[in-house]
Amino acid sequence: MLSQKIFRSPLWLLLLILLAGLLPFIVQSLTPPELPQTIGPAALVRSFSGELARSIVEQMHGKDVGKGENRIGYYRTDNGSATLYITRFPAEQEATEAGHTMTQRIAGGHPVFEAFRTMSFRQKPVTLCYGLGQMHFFFSEGKSVYWLATDTSCAAEMAGGLLESVIH
Repeated sequence: MLSQKIFRSPLWLLLLILLAGLLPFIVQSLTPPELPQTIGPAALVRSFSGELARSIVEQMHGKDVGKGENRIGYYRTDNGSATLYITRFPAEQEATEAGHTMTQRIAGGHPVFEAFRTMSFRQKPVTLCYGLGQMHFFFSEGKSVYWLATDTSCAAEMAGGLLESVIH
């Protein structure tokens, strides 16, 4: 009897409407941003998300990469190719910490990466290094960490295109 009164109450209906209105914002805050269709001159040719993307990232690192949600995009231009990895964390602080941890590990001497340096783009630190025949750029923005691995032939165009589209 009491449950029938609650569900007929205007307060219940108001709460239901409020929750329905907030649901898209909750889902958006938990999932990584969509992969851009283009980065500089390169077009998105293939992408992965969900468990497949997570398993690819974990295989690259050789370990569990934490609680973030992953997206991977492969890009191609006449001048080269690139791969963009995006990991969305539950909180902005976690993304910032993950980016900082990666920077510290590479700066401390990493067998795969060399020519490490940090630059600033619109007052945002961006780390770059060279390894595995590619230039790598990574940074955190909001709740996400971005890592761009690109052929050296198109590195400046690709990094510039990504930074312009992500960091405001």
